[in-house]
Amino acid sequence: MWSFDFSFLKRHAVNIVLTVILFFVAAQKIPSIIAMYKAQGEVAQTAIAFDLSNQSVSIPLRTKHILVFWATWCGPCKIELGRINRMIQSGEIAAESVLAVSIREDTKLVSSFVNEQKFLFKVAVDQTGQVAELYKISGTPTILFIGADQMVNWMTTGLSPSLEFRVRSFLKEEK
Repeated sequence: MWSFDFSFLKRHAVNIVLTVILFFVAAQKIPSIIAMYKAQGEVAQTAIAFDLSNQSVSIPLRTKHILVFWATWCGPCKIELGRINRMIQSGEIAAESVLAVSIREDTKLVSSFVNEQKFLFKVAVDQTGQVAELYKISGTPTILFIGADQMVNWMTTGLSPSLEFRVRSFLKEEK
């Protein structure tokens, strides 16, 4: 007669559960990773958003720049935008090389948040989410590096441990 020893499961239950959770999270993330990889080397889509003074902003900018899609309620966005802002404050990068686009939020709310955080870079608002949809944004923060040739050089979503290094490298490359 066949029998199964459950002592193995009891000893390794936590590891088994964590492995299943890790597998599930990885499976959920794979489509967005593939989409970000495919976006690299593509021409950035042309769109219009509005800055905090309600002036139209053409996206992408005509120069090499960092494009950040974010939201005021997003904790990781606050961290990444803070890191970029500190790079501007220290003179490592120019404020004109960054455009942060808030997704589906009220301009007054975004303006208040930007003033509170003392962001030095240009901020635009995509109230309807049409710009985010055009760029296939699936989460915040999503950061794109767009070259002067309007090509997407790099794209990531979430916290990026190598963000400062990548920003410095990208903006210092020959224009």
